[in-house]
Amino acid sequence: MSFVTVKNLRKTFGQETVVCDINLEVAVGETVALLGPSGCGKTTTLRCIAGLEQPDGGRIVVGDRVMCDIEEGTLIPPEQRNIGMMFQSYAIWPHMTVYENVAYGLRVKRMKPAQISEQVDESLRIVGLQHAAKRYPSTLSGGQQQRVALARSFAAGPSLLLMDEPLSNLDLKLRERMRVELRDLLKQLGKTAIYVTHDQADAMILADRLILMNGGQIAEAGAPRDVYDHPTTIFGSEFLGSTNIIDFSDVVNESGQTVGRLPNGVLLRIGNAGTSLRHAIRPERIALSRQCEPGWDVNVLRGVVRKTMFLGNLTYYDLDCNGMTLVVQAQADSFGVGDELWLHLPPQWLQSVI
Repeated sequence: MSFVTVKNLRKTFGQETVVCDINLEVAVGETVALLGPSGCGKTTTLRCIAGLEQPDGGRIVVGDRVMCDIEEGTLIPPEQRNIGMMFQSYAIWPHMTVYENVAYGLRVKRMKPAQISEQVDESLRIVGLQHAAKRYPSTLSGGQQQRVALARSFAAGPSLLLMDEPLSNLDLKLRERMRVELRDLLKQLGKTAIYVTHDQADAMILADRLILMNGGQIAEAGAPRDVYDHPTTIFGSEFLGSTNIIDFSDVVNESGQTVGRLPNGVLLRIGNAGTSLRHAIRPERIALSRQCEPGWDVNVLRGVVRKTMFLGNLTYYDLDCNGMTLVVQAQADSFGVGDELWLHLPPQWLQSVI
């Protein structure tokens, strides 16, 4: 069941269209990530949903309330939308204690003191900061400040949580831990959430569904694993992780099998055929060996290692395959520059892209 519906959302700044007829739905209790590079329109989309930006066109519905309908002249102010917002900078008041920061929005709503105390205590308990209620933000770590901002965002019981790159200010190790904690907390609360990020790891771990944006439009949408394994665009295949783009000179059907012909005449069987001559395959999907392994009956190439990149738990190899460069990811650091190796490209992982 859809809880958030955005239809034909459009926003321009001057002559530049930054959000172009976006359509998306978010189900009850679902976390959707808006992922993309800087300037793709993801934050502007989020701010339109929050009411912090006025769209130039479109309709936004949250629950059973129409928050915005430009054609009908409907535009609910942000403070009346019952939406929790978590910003990149946390936006924590430095002169207020943790308790006062979380209570601030409740006091603005003129809630009774007893109710404020109850909801603040419960919010701090959920994020594990009961012990820090009387401390000031300057005495907290980055992760603790992030939790204060999170507690404040849901203390008033919003129907929807919007998060704009809330982990981007954390160091790598803390970010890795906090993205898992945040995912678990969202599931515990059962909140519907939209999470904006340019970091694919945040999106892949936190989101039930991923929407990849580019140039103000949706380029890919689906479950994180589906979007990663089966991209439909070159942009999607390259933005999410690493990829190899293979350009065929022709794609034909031979004996019931779809086959792509490389410029050098080599034929590769394709398991996910489309209308495009361009196909993508992830580096980790290509098998690498010093010999042609049993079962490698199709899509076998020879290549010479031109470059290696050791990353600890895995190694990337750049190989020259008769004029075509392929990047292969392997867990073993077993090969060196100049080694002549066998490659196997499983047909099911050759994905047609446009």
